Amino acid sequence: MSEDRSAISQLILHWGYFRDHGLWEALADTFHPDGEIQVSWYSGAFEGFVEASKDMAQRGSQSTHIMDPSLIDVHGDRAIAITPVSIRGRAKVALGIEVDLTSEAHFFDFLQQREGTWRMLRRVCIYQKDRMDSVQPSLRFWLLSRLMPTGRFEPSYRHLGVVLKKLGYAIQPGQVSDYTPASQALYAEGQRWLQRQ
Repeated sequence: MSEDRSAISQLILHWGYFRDHGLWEALADTFHPDGEIQVSWYSGAFEGFVEASKDMAQRGSQSTHIMDPSLIDVHGDRAIAITPVSIRGRAKVALGIEVDLTSEAHFFDFLQQREGTWRMLRRVCIYQKDRMDSVQPSLRFWLLSRLMPTGRFEPSYRHLGVVLKKLGYAIQPGQVSDYTPASQALYAEGQRWLQRQ
């Protein structure tokens, strides 16, 4: 059991490193071929996520995933992992203003061991809160922040929504915010799936 948890923990950490450093083939290997992922800007097959991430990187967008230790429950060849993550990125929003965006969330992962190897089968990002800071002291940023349409998005990802829209991406339907019926339902779904053998 401890070996399984260690393997899963390393898999999750590797996912972040591979995603942040553009190691696309290695990233694809962290999921089963039929795997799916739901994050703010993408929802669907993991294979498509890898291609979309590659395109995003080629357009100059980069992010860093800083992950805390995971809570991991293992039952047979199935596992659930909940991983606190801080997603950090830098972007130009308007008027040449460069900002740092920090999004606090949890990765909720469904994992399965096939042929002796653990890989992710499904990942859902559960959003908690975010913030945006000007890289340089800027009165223009303060003025711009008053005009940003953050009210169009859920409080858990309001600044992320603005930046993604600026970059040409859209928040996908069905996003999950923490401390909501949707996040509680996801946890319950995970527990049911974990016990189904």
